[in-house]
Amino acid sequence: MSELPRLLLVGPDRHGVAIYARQLAAAVGRLDAAAPAPLPVDPLAPEAAAFTLRGTRGAPLPGSPVHLHATDRILGATPELAADWVEYLAGTAPVTVTLHDLPQPSDGVRNLPRRAESYRRIAGASSGVVFNSAHERALFAEYIGEEPPGSTVIPLPVVVPVAAPRQGRLALATTLRDIAVLGFLYPGKGHAEVLGAILELRAGPSQVRSDLGLLALGAVSPGSEHELTALRARAEASDIRFMVTGFLADAELERRARLAAVPVAAHRHVSASGSIGSWISAGRRPLVAASRYVDEMARLRPGTMTVYPEGGLAEAIRVALADPASTWL
Repeated sequence: MSELPRLLLVGPDRHGVAIYARQLAAAVGRLDAAAPAPLPVDPLAPEAAAFTLRGTRGAPLPGSPVHLHATDRILGATPELAADWVEYLAGTAPVTVTLHDLPQPSDGVRNLPRRAESYRRIAGASSGVVFNSAHERALFAEYIGEEPPGSTVIPLPVVVPVAAPRQGRLALATTLRDIAVLGFLYPGKGHAEVLGAILELRAGPSQVRSDLGLLALGAVSPGSEHELTALRARAEASDIRFMVTGFLADAELERRARLAAVPVAAHRHVSASGSIGSWISAGRRPLVAASRYVDEMARLRPGTMTVYPEGGLAEAIRVALADPASTWL
């Protein structure tokens, strides 16, 4: 393991990709104290980044291999600048990358080709490429080009949960009222779908409780404030409780995840989901929208999620409310 590349830490501290990179670095450090320490780098200033790599005490010598967790959104102000920086970096040292947030049609007709070209260039500059799911590797082939030589799939990890005592959690479930979505709030994440499902349930059988609320466990993604405004307006007009917690540290996130009546992962355009893993790590069995990625994860970790079909979220929530045990591992 002493031959491992140095991990570069890129992006805002609270970004999911940056958090994941730090968690991996900590895990590697526990396995091998001689492993190279991770190195924070700011890709928004290429000259400063090069100086950091070459000049900082303890940094790799020029030509020493480095590894990067890459999504264009934290590597540059635009997809083009993100690719510029990785190509610049690859000119100073061998670079391997783990690609996140693969381009797909939900990026829109303008951004899909720009992001696809950026990822093509990033992969082309790299000595090796890791995908977080077979689904993401397929997205690369479908929207970017030929699969990078020597690429591999390493699924996002899930921390093995410590289950709450059965009787305690079922007793708690009778007091819970929140349908919760975990992770950053942004368009397409599933919050709007949960609001729609709550309204559908209200109009349905009388035995479904009328006091259900939507709980967003996480912060608003930068640039998505308009989505928060729209959700609040819709919730207020329908007299539905809606709360956004803001960023939560790991321990508090797990505690709040255990207090939700129904855990939901309704992301419509998921490529690889840390949110599903966070639900599982909290001991919950989330309701997840069917997709190619979810099918892959259901095969990898059978019994850890309840998959519902398109248009089936309200019914899945109704069943979960009637059988709280089904939402726990």
